Amino acid sequence: GDWTAPDFNDSSWKKAEGAFGTTENEPIAKTDWSSPNIWVRRTFELDEDLTRHKVYLEFCNDDDAIFYLNGIEVHNTGAVCHKNEVVRVPDEAVATLKKGKNIIADFWISDC
Repeated sequence: GDWTAPDFNDSSWKKAEGAFGTTENEPIAKTDWSSPNIWVRRTFELDEDLTRHKVYLEFCNDDDAIFYLNGIEVHNTGAVCHKNEVVRVPDEAVATLKKGKNIIADFWISDC
């Protein structure tokens, strides 16, 4: 199935606390990540409809990362490190936001 989709069943996936990284080199990493790739899904709840608002994604990365909101790709970092980066979420993805449960999914590719 489409692991970025809101209705994807991720119940068999491992669960761990973010941030992910090499814990010996990244002081903010809470879970050690030593595999070449990692797929991450998080749910969040909205109390209101945001379709008429500007929405932004804030993140930090030192590996390639691709972010999805309710199954829509919203940003691809490429091979560039970002600390506290803020990018505007495309209107197409904002339109998928609904009151209640929503999903952010990320795919990370280690360059180590």
